[in-house]
Amino acid sequence: MNVDVQAARVYGEALFGAAKEQGIVPAIREESGTFLDALGQVPRFRTLLEAPHIPTEDKVAIVNRVLGSGANPLLRNFVLLLLRRNRIDVFGAALAEYRRIADRDLGVSRAKLTSARPMDDAERARVQAGLERKTGLKLTLEHKVDPALIGGLVFECGDLMIDNSLQTQLSRLGERLMAARVI
Repeated sequence: MNVDVQAARVYGEALFGAAKEQGIVPAIREESGTFLDALGQVPRFRTLLEAPHIPTEDKVAIVNRVLGSGANPLLRNFVLLLLRRNRIDVFGAALAEYRRIADRDLGVSRAKLTSARPMDDAERARVQAGLERKTGLKLTLEHKVDPALIGGLVFECGDLMIDNSLQTQLSRLGERLMAARVI
């Protein structure tokens, strides 16, 4: 499905403006991430919301029942607005745009951290604190595991990449050994 990027941008900016006005940018940023994760885990919910044969008011009732009083009213009203305007197709992209704008406003940079093995919360927090000191940025880390790294970490944030993996170190050592002249 092709998403109307311009419409997503407009809706994302509008959501940010409303959240900024209410002073709840961080809360909406957090909750929108949780909501996007939930939609990813239950794709049938998104399919239901986008189904053209289901009347809009039935979808509104479903959203109100699912989100109930647990969701932030601004975010719930945003979903309902998109449903009523028949623009639920831009929901995910609009939330992504909101998060991009909110990150910039909050001074947060998104980054990827790859390790050879799973890390517990304490390890992740220690690594994140070190990376924040080194880069001077406030980071939101997406952590993934890649056993092919053998050991060490790979950090990516925008154009910056720090590859301290054992795999890369061994590769560099091999290149140096192959380039060395034997006397």
